[in-house]
Amino acid sequence: HNRIIKTEVDRNFDGKIDFIHEFNSKGWIKKSLADEDFNGSFETTLSYNKGNGSLQKSDFDGDGFEEYQLEYSNGVLSTVRFLNPKNKSVVKIQNFELGILDRAEYDSNKDGIIDTVIKYDEYEEIISSNPK
Repeated sequence: HNRIIKTEVDRNFDGKIDFIHEFNSKGWIKKSLADEDFNGSFETTLSYNKGNGSLQKSDFDGDGFEEYQLEYSNGVLSTVRFLNPKNKSVVKIQNFELGILDRAEYDSNKDGIIDTVIKYDEYEEIISSNPK
């Protein structure tokens, strides 16, 4: 019906597709797949809500577990999660305000429990670090 359903892009001009956008029947973008390291494997998936990015997941080591996850609020980055592929626990959570890193929460001793909170200023310089 003359509606776009998919676009494929060769971002590094090597002749191989490394970015795919999929659209729903109304023409809204619903999902993107990306080969970030240009090795032929699509390790990143970005989901959309009403045309805005909502959740991005990446499996950079190719083990099938998406250890890097970004959440967006109305298309604006709000949270980044780093997960441990061995036990699937959260290693670090970064929280953003207007695209600037506001605070980060860490599992400093790798026991699967977030135990440290670091607060940043508008230049992303550390202004405090406290146990949680």
